[in-house]
Amino acid sequence: MKLRRVFATTAAVLVGAIAGACGGGDEERDEGAATVRGETQWGMELEVTPFVEPGSDPVLERIDSYREGAGYEEVDYVRVVADNSEGDDAEIAPTVRFARDYDALINGDSVEARYVCEAIEFEWPATSDETRKQYDEIWEESCEDGPPARKVRAGQTVTYYLFVPRDFAGRGIEEMKIFGPLNAELQ
Repeated sequence: MKLRRVFATTAAVLVGAIAGACGGGDEERDEGAATVRGETQWGMELEVTPFVEPGSDPVLERIDSYREGAGYEEVDYVRVVADNSEGDDAEIAPTVRFARDYDALINGDSVEARYVCEAIEFEWPATSDETRKQYDEIWEESCEDGPPARKVRAGQTVTYYLFVPRDFAGRGIEEMKIFGPLNAELQ
């Protein structure tokens, strides 16, 4: 009997330690993360703000309301302002990656932020008549003519949104550096 209690206590402690070490998808992120800047290989300026609170941005608030209403998992949002106002040619709106350092990045130990509009189109389909209405509005206002569907034209500044799932792969990204085009660290 005493041996059973020892095993039960040991098992409970181990399960708690493993769960704590592995992390989960529901932890709060640092909403005060600093905006970083950089540029693409052709000179388009990027301003990247990670962990944007949906309530602080009207577009993200609508997107997050849709995501939640349709029953999809929580994500972390990244806002990108791509300024091609000085550019001579259109450029692709790039994604960003989170990694501990450059070596981790080039060795594939990174987490890529993905386009919100791609998630809406392919991963977060409408689940009811109500979410279908939200989906259509978001698609028309934010996705139909936006990245990644269209490039950032010369002379244009575009704001678009990326996301990182709050899953096992995304744990710890708040402690990582942000890398943009050509594996350049954004600062």
